[in-house]
Amino acid sequence: AKAAADVAADKAADAYDATKDAAAKGYEKAKDLSQKGAEEAKDLAEAGYEKAKAAADVAADKAADAYDATKDAAAKGYEKAKDLSQKGAEEAKDLAEAGYEKAKAAADV
Repeated sequence: AKAAADVAADKAADAYDATKDAAAKGYEKAKDLSQKGAEEAKDLAEAGYEKAKAAADVAADKAADAYDATKDAAAKGYEKAKDLSQKGAEEAKDLAEAGYEKAKAAADV
């Protein structure tokens, strides 16, 4: 009976050691996977940040280009309006002078 009890105790001890080893290995594997997962998440986050930053830079460049184009168009529009206004003023002056000359000629007659 004692021998049977010793065998049973040895088997229980072996089973305990095997379970302990398996648990330790499982913990190490889980830790490695967790660390690997964390590194992959960090890499993905950094890649996402880089993509977002690149997209923001492109958007900023496009906005700057649009602003420049608008500013150029506005400057051209201002120049054209100024030219037309000046031309209109000269034509109005010429018409007024011609009208004055006609009126003066009519008055002289």
